[in-house]
Amino acid sequence: MRKLIAASAILALAIPAASQKTTVSPVGYATKEGNSNNTYPWYMPFHYMQGHGDLRNKPMAIRGQSHRRDGTLGNFTSAVARTTTCTIWVGETDDTKVTTTFATNWIGKPTVAFKGVVKQPDWVTKPVAAPAPFNFTIMYTTPTVYTGKNALTWEVVIPQTTATTTYPGDAVSGGAGNAGPYTMLGKGCTASDQTRTMDLRCYFYTYGDKRVRHYCYCYGSYRDQPAVAMLGFKNPNTALPMCAATPTMKLYTDALFTFPSSYAGKSRATDGYWNTGNKYFPFVPGMEKATTWSQAASLDPKAPTGVTLSNGVSSTIATPPPPPAPVYRLYARGTPQATTGSLGKGYALVTQFHH
Repeated sequence: MRKLIAASAILALAIPAASQKTTVSPVGYATKEGNSNNTYPWYMPFHYMQGHGDLRNKPMAIRGQSHRRDGTLGNFTSAVARTTTCTIWVGETDDTKVTTTFATNWIGKPTVAFKGVVKQPDWVTKPVAAPAPFNFTIMYTTPTVYTGKNALTWEVVIPQTTATTTYPGDAVSGGAGNAGPYTMLGKGCTASDQTRTMDLRCYFYTYGDKRVRHYCYCYGSYRDQPAVAMLGFKNPNTALPMCAATPTMKLYTDALFTFPSSYAGKSRATDGYWNTGNKYFPFVPGMEKATTWSQAASLDPKAPTGVTLSNGVSSTIATPPPPPAPVYRLYARGTPQATTGSLGKGYALVTQFHH
C-alpha cells in the first residue's frame, strides 16, 4: 500500500511539471532575435506596463514570465547581476484603446501576481549565439487566468534595485524598418576650405506601417554656405569641367527634386556638415526596388565655378517589413509612483510566459 501511495504521489508531481508550457510574445520571436533592444524597466526605479494583443484567443493560466539578454550587442561591463524589489500585476487591457494613464487601461481588476525581491542574472557577456536563453525568470506567487479576450498585460512597479546601470533586454520595435541599399558613385570635389572631399550618403528606410523615410547627410561642404541634395530618377553620367583635383567629376542625377540643408539651408559653420532631415512619404506597392540617384551641391565662394559637388549616390527602396505586432509599452522612467507615462505602440520586451 505504501509503495502504491508513493508511486501515486510521484505521478501527481510529474503531471504538472510535464504539462507546463511557455508562450513567447511578440509571436514569432521564441527562437528569433528581436530587431531592437531595451533596458526598460529592469535597471532602475520604474513604472512600466506592457500589453500583448497578439495573444488574443490564447487563454492560459499564467504562472510566471521570463526575459532574455539582447543577443547582438557586445559585452556590457555595467550589465551586472542585481537584486530588484518589485510588484507585478497581470490582467487584460485593450491595446487598441490604450492611453497614457496606467490605471484606466485595465479591464477589470488585475491580479497582484508577484510582490517581493527578484534576482536578475549577470548579462555582462555577449551571448555565444542569438537569441540568448530566457534566463531572467520570475515565477508568480499568485498565478492568474488569462481569458484571451483582450491583450494579456503585465505591469511592474520597481521602487528600488541594487544597480542602475545598462541591462539590455531583447526587444521588438515596430519603428524599426528595412534599410534599402545604396552605392557610392565617383568622388566629390574638395571645397576650398576643406581637406577632404565632399562626401554624400542617401538612403531609404521602409516601415511596417507602410511609410518610407528618405535621409541624406553630407560632410566636407564649404563651411556656412547654402547646400542642397539633388535627387532624380535618371543618372546622366555626364562629365563636368569642375573640381580640378578630380578631373573625372560627373553629374550623377537629373535633379528633379532638391532638398536643402536642415540647418537653415546651410552647411554647419564649424565643419561643413549638413543633412536634409527625415522626409516621409507613403509606400505604394510596386515601389520596392525603385532606385534614385542623388548628388549634393554647395556654394563655394573661392571655387572657380562658385559651386562644389559631392559624389553621386544610387539608393534603392526596400520592401516593407511585416506590420508592427499589436503590442505596446507604457513607461515612467525613474518615477515608480507615476500615474501616467509615455506610450509606445508596436514596442515590447520579448517576454516568455509560463503556463
